[in-house]
Amino acid sequence: MSNGYIQADVLGRTRGLKFGALAAENIILEIAQLGVAASNGNYSGAMMASIIWWGLQNNAYVKRETLDLSFEEVVDWVDEHFTSDNELAPVFTAIARTWEESKASKMVLEHLQKTLEEIKKKESSPSQGPTLTPLTGGST
Repeated sequence: MSNGYIQADVLGRTRGLKFGALAAENIILEIAQLGVAASNGNYSGAMMASIIWWGLQNNAYVKRETLDLSFEEVVDWVDEHFTSDNELAPVFTAIARTWEESKASKMVLEHLQKTLEEIKKKESSPSQGPTLTPLTGGST
């Protein structure tokens, strides 16, 4: 397991990406919002943009720096360059590998597995019908 740090050429400049708790928590939220996750290292462009963005944000936060680019710029850059035959493919691969090997990634996977288990439990348990809760404590 790596320390979750990589330097990569993002938007024409070498930048640090750090995958810690801040990145993990926000990537969980992104997965919930996008409804996507990786399957065997295959990422959608939207998921890759989120991983890169939160890696950049986490690094800036830890170093107490201000990030000099926007989420829109990251998304546009990923949309333009996120293809397997692109010269930047090794950059995306290295970022994805660093993310996958980080402790933060393990936190996200554990959260997703727990959520899936809870969903399966709810689906497999017999329905007892709705439970009515009185709106007031008084009797009618």
